[in-house]
Order: sequence, then C-alpha cells, then structure tokens
Amino acid sequence: MLTMVRLVNIKMNEKVAEADFVPEDSKAAGHIRVDLETGNIMDCVDVPGYGASYRAHARQGLVRMAKERDSRTECLIMWY
Repeated sequence: MLTMVRLVNIKMNEKVAEADFVPEDSKAAGHIRVDLETGNIMDCVDVPGYGASYRAHARQGLVRMAKERDSRTECLIMWY
C-alpha cells in the first residue's frame, strides 16, 4: 500500500520551515511549521480523518529539504 502527502506553499528560512500538506486523495489541507534548529513541530493544523503519520512525514520532508537546501515550493512525499 503506497501512501503519500503533498507539500504545497513551502516557505523556508534559516530557522523555520512551513507548508500546507494535503494527504493522499483529500481535498482539504493542513498546515505545519517546523523549527529547523530542533526539528520539532512548532504548530500544526491536521486534516480531519487522517492520522498523525501525514504530519510526521510532512515534518520529516521539510527538515530534509532544509538540510539539502532544496528551494522547491511543492513536493510529493511517498512511503509504504
């Protein structure tokens, strides 16, 4: 079973990364802000009906993008 979350409207500076995240086939989006110094979630609005794994993968994706200096404004994250 392949699962995915789409990050859109990604904004990043040296300290904070944030994005809207859209789980799989959802029409609704959540929003996440991550402290890049600690990797901790500062604030998150989840999408009703979707579990915490979407939030966790969104956080992990933003941290990875910051480390790689990836400046895309959209990103698709998939996992099994």
